[in-house]
Amino acid sequence: PPPRAPAPPPPRPAPTSAGGAAGVQVPSGAFRVPPYREAPGDEIVPFTRRRRIIADHMIYSKHTSPEVVTFAETDLHKTAKLRNAHKGAYKKEGLSLTYLGFVLMATARALKEFPELNARVLDDAYVKIKAINLGIAVDTPKGLVVPVIKHADGLSMRGMVRAVDDLATRARDNGLTPDDLAGKTFSVSNPGRRGNLVGGAIISQPNVGILRLGTIKKRPVVVEHDGEESIAIHPVMYMALTYDHRVVDGVHANGFLYRIGELLEEGDFEV
Repeated sequence: PPPRAPAPPPPRPAPTSAGGAAGVQVPSGAFRVPPYREAPGDEIVPFTRRRRIIADHMIYSKHTSPEVVTFAETDLHKTAKLRNAHKGAYKKEGLSLTYLGFVLMATARALKEFPELNARVLDDAYVKIKAINLGIAVDTPKGLVVPVIKHADGLSMRGMVRAVDDLATRARDNGLTPDDLAGKTFSVSNPGRRGNLVGGAIISQPNVGILRLGTIKKRPVVVEHDGEESIAIHPVMYMALTYDHRVVDGVHANGFLYRIGELLEEGDFEV
């Protein structure tokens, strides 16, 4: 009898949705965690609508962007002196001159010099966006929100501080409008008073970068004066830049992060 034809290969399993995120799929044969079995004392917390949106957004971002994280150490000695000299005057105006204000000012300036970081990816191109709109992560009793400081590169330090105070207050009071949350082109994540040393954040789509700040600690640093080196105690902060390697190369990402650190180390701000 004639030889039998080889059996056709088994069909590949159809992809299934992962985490409910639109457009995000994983093979059905991928690893699966064991089913949950409720135990005494466990508390099941249903996802709120906001938490569901955040979860889907993060899954989508991790499947969309080939992310790279790069780190920098920044000596805040000069910026701290500038802040200490002016925070009293700001307080009399009802404003809080925080380090975040200085970082946002530095970030807006650096984005003008490195427009590849102020961009979004299209199907077969990417757009360098003219408007610099900074999203700032704010923790609220109902979860994380990211209100947007529009046209941040045109603000003075007082304007930046007022914008941060206003958005943070309204975020915690549930007073943000849809426009307050729309149009960000780059994000900055601040760990707050109980932050940690350093960590990489997930890019907020459709942006191509996000800057995460570490907590500020006093550390021994080497300083040079008149050709002599000595040890001094300065406030130091680590920063982590996560960028989308589809359109941002390491040379631009490193230059951008270096520029932010340079501005902070020089204390180069009009306060």
